[in-house]
Amino acid sequence: MTASADPRWTTVLERTHDAVLAFARAEWPPLARKAIHQLQRMTATGLYGDYYRHKTLWDEYCHEVQNGPAPLLDGAWDSTVDGILASILDAVPEHVAVLLTIDAIVDCDPREQSSLAGLVFQDELIRVLRKELQIMAHERSMAKFEPENS
Repeated sequence: MTASADPRWTTVLERTHDAVLAFARAEWPPLARKAIHQLQRMTATGLYGDYYRHKTLWDEYCHEVQNGPAPLLDGAWDSTVDGILASILDAVPEHVAVLLTIDAIVDCDPREQSSLAGLVFQDELIRVLRKELQIMAHERSMAKFEPENS
């Protein structure tokens, strides 16, 4: 009997895959918080005028996620945020990035998954990390930036 036909081996692979996904899903929030930290260190651009009194780029990004998208700003936001996310992911050790990629491609076609297994797929990593960042931006209360609360 070959390893692939052995049901015990299938169980081991399934459990290993589940463990990889659990590991990766625990890694996304801390990586997104690194992006938040970088955005908080950047002064607001004033894109939304003085009305909202944003102080940092993180404030403006949260505004955009919650009230946008503003089509004229999409390219600028993508360029800025994706650059930050790429630099964060570049600092992730390759063995961790490989595991993150397994989570990032979990919804892909199984043939594509098998061809990418063991590799780092940066575009998919950025996509998943951007989604995590957007979730955090959407959940943030922006009430303190409203003029009646300033």
